[in-house]
Amino acid sequence: MRTLVILLAILAAGKVGYQEYTYRTALHTSLIDAYRTRALNACFRAATINRMVGSSRAWTRPADLDLVIGKRSLNVQFWQMGHALWPAKFRHPFLLVTPGGTARRVICEYDIVNRQAAVFRV
Repeated sequence: MRTLVILLAILAAGKVGYQEYTYRTALHTSLIDAYRTRALNACFRAATINRMVGSSRAWTRPADLDLVIGKRSLNVQFWQMGHALWPAKFRHPFLLVTPGGTARRVICEYDIVNRQAAVFRV
């Protein structure tokens, strides 16, 4: 009887884990697909303003496009929930875009909530 209970617990944990994995994967893919063109346009505009990458081809076919939650460069601790930048550090989704071609040392960080792009060199 004990082995049956342990087996059912393992199956239940596996089911919950698989559901969570598929939910996160689908959410990740759908957010990237939904904001891809907006992010690429904003990154191209920010790069031309800062004169980092002038080629539009580098931004139309990015080398890497990844979704991250929170901006790691902000100096806010987890327990400082009243801080004005706390949501940007721990809750806002960002798209990190690495342009294709020869401009691989440039990264664009697109804030989905504020609809702003920041381009910087690595």
